[in-house]
Amino acid sequence: VNFWARWCGPCRAEIPELSAAHDKYAKRGLVVIGIALDDKVEAVRDFARAYEMRYTGLLAKEGGIALMQALGNARAVVPFTLVIDRKGEVIGSKLGAMTHAEIEAAAAEEEAARAKAEEEEAAAAAEREARGEAEDDGEDSADDPETDGSEAEGRPRRRRRGRPPSGRARRRRTATIPRACPA
Repeated sequence: VNFWARWCGPCRAEIPELSAAHDKYAKRGLVVIGIALDDKVEAVRDFARAYEMRYTGLLAKEGGIALMQALGNARAVVPFTLVIDRKGEVIGSKLGAMTHAEIEAAAAEEEAARAKAEEEEAAAAAEREARGEAEDDGEDSADDPETDGSEAEGRPRRRRRGRPPSGRARRRRTATIPRACPA
């Protein structure tokens, strides 16, 4: 997430690097969001076209400075960039323009965090399987501990009360809950 302004020289220098990072890493899940400290929609749109901003752009209008301050930029300096991982956690920030090397390092750090999360998930799944807690494969079974045996009698499957969902059902539910912005 990059806060910028049309009048900011360092922002103008940084935008092509952010566009290049967006182009290079978008297929791997990197999302670049530019937040303009401006309230003139047409002027920002023209600027974005002129500077070939190929990533998502938002207008902060009058709330932009307060938002930056709430996110750790007490002096409200632009450009200001936050690097946020896939869990919604801020893993880095920078006051001033990011260099090509810094952008590449941030993308690599996020890739490493993603790989680590995937490894942890695989290890947790293997541990569950080793304990006999097989993933819910969608098939109903009368001896499934998560059910009450009703599907054997032709009734719809129900989860026993008091037991949390397991396996994919739990991940599916938590994956759809968006994280709130701290502002």
